[in-house]
Amino acid sequence: MRSEEFGRLARLQILNLSVNSLEGKLPSNLSQCSKLMVFDANSNRISGSLPTGFGSLFKLAKIILEKNRLSGSIPASLGNISSLTHLLLTMNSFQGRVLEDIDRIPNLRQFSVGSNLLSGTVPDSVYNLSAVDLFSVNNDFVGGLPPGLFTRFPKLEILAAGMNTFTGPIPVSLSNASGLLQADFGYNSFNGPVPRNPGVLQSLSFLSFAYNQLGSWGEEDDLGFLTDLTNCNSMETLPLGNNRFGGEVPKSIGNFSSRLKYLNLRVNQIEGTIPREIENLAGMTEIDLQQNRFTGEIPSGIGKLFKLEELDFSVNTISGRIPDSLEI
Repeated sequence: MRSEEFGRLARLQILNLSVNSLEGKLPSNLSQCSKLMVFDANSNRISGSLPTGFGSLFKLAKIILEKNRLSGSIPASLGNISSLTHLLLTMNSFQGRVLEDIDRIPNLRQFSVGSNLLSGTVPDSVYNLSAVDLFSVNNDFVGGLPPGLFTRFPKLEILAAGMNTFTGPIPVSLSNASGLLQADFGYNSFNGPVPRNPGVLQSLSFLSFAYNQLGSWGEEDDLGFLTDLTNCNSMETLPLGNNRFGGEVPKSIGNFSSRLKYLNLRVNQIEGTIPREIENLAGMTEIDLQQNRFTGEIPSGIGKLFKLEELDFSVNTISGRIPDSLEI
């Protein structure tokens, strides 16, 4: 079918062209398919811009165009589609800013514009989308995240805010995000302490604060939030490296569930000994504590972590013997 013929499909409700090798531009006459509810063309090689005519498809619920070669700005006309629930544009080359009046789409549940070339600040109107459960904005955004982010997004399950230039504190409302599954704050310039008492995050499996400016270079309780996180029974992955965390690792670290597989505290200013309670983390596959100020000996029972694939204690001031439990 030639692209110009799509406009003749007056009854078309679902158009799924995903995971192919399609090239060229999106047909502008798709806007004539007035009954279209789902348009999925993810994972192709489609280029050009997103037609402004999409804004006249008032029954459209899902626009899924991830992993293509689309460019230009995100059309303001998309704000006319009040029925839209999914706007998934990740991994393209869109430029410019996020729609200022995107809160005109009150039922939007999945908003994913990460891995594009978007810039500027995230407009406050975005945070009025109270139905959002997926929020992906990995771009080159500046500014900060509102303190009440997680109360304004009460249904949020996945947050991808990494790889921006965000500054300021981690939103204090993190402790209220009871339905959160994954949260990525990594590769930004967030600063200050990590919010305490996030123990209600029972479903959280991935939390990254890596490559920020969090911590104080030496406050005794910089890592106190780890004690709270031990209540997160689903936690599997904790990248916390390349920050300003000081103080000591709390002994409560041994209380993490056996689901925890990855712990990274590299390149901080953490002092004291490596707590022997780390031996209790039976599910660990990787522990990275390199480039800190650890002293004392390696915990003697570290060899009990039979699932370990990588253990890095380099560039510290650890002394004593290599434990017998690490014998090959």
